[in-house]
Amino acid sequence: MSLQFITAIPLNVWKGSGCFMGIDTLAKGIRTLGGEVTFVTPGFRFPFYAAKRTLFNHMLRYREFSHCDTIVGFDADGYSIAGRRPSQHVASIKGVIADVLPYETGATRVSLAYQARLEKVHAQRADLVVTPSRYCAERLDELYHVRNALVIPELIDLDRWRDLLRENPACTSSKQHFIVLCVCRFYSRKRMLVLLRAAAILSGLRGKPAGDVGALAHALVAVSQLAWQLRNTLEEMDINPLLVRPAGRGVVAADALLRFRA
Repeated sequence: MSLQFITAIPLNVWKGSGCFMGIDTLAKGIRTLGGEVTFVTPGFRFPFYAAKRTLFNHMLRYREFSHCDTIVGFDADGYSIAGRRPSQHVASIKGVIADVLPYETGATRVSLAYQARLEKVHAQRADLVVTPSRYCAERLDELYHVRNALVIPELIDLDRWRDLLRENPACTSSKQHFIVLCVCRFYSRKRMLVLLRAAAILSGLRGKPAGDVGALAHALVAVSQLAWQLRNTLEEMDINPLLVRPAGRGVVAADALLRFRA
């Protein structure tokens, strides 16, 4: 099994973020199973990502691919050759770009709108479309008119994570620091600052006692599990406010509303 991975996403954590990690983990998994993965990436630098992606995809038209290869293009990458080569072409849509447009403004919105058009072309031309969640599959149907996308959840290298956890045991000191592991740094709309402010408040601010973070975590997990169990009938769930009491005293949902489909 030979696969060609086409991506303009930088192949490192700092610039490629979570997209790189997902692609890299997939490549390692395929190689572990005996498959062959070759990366096709831009061989040049350009200050503007959208322009770099476009030029890279234009250059793909002049690249030779063996008919034995399966071509996997990530997000918009590969749109220029999808359906125009003898190889099977898979469009792996990590996140539907058009879905985030309502939350962007200015130059970022213009750039993403352009890339969304390219991603739509890619998905419509591909022999197969895969995406990591049912939500993304629904957005592909609604925004790109691409139906029956195959849902394949993102792979997680559990052995690697277990090794990292063993190498970095939890701090037992009473003066613990709040650490966030996330891929939200690229976009202000993900409101990372709100999470950091909330963490400061919950840890005890201006002489106030620390909040019951453990109970809050359990409550969030319980709500998520409930929403999943009711997924076929639940239309909307609103819990507001959710009061976090001092450590050891739990949380209280002061008001809640559940609306079910008719």
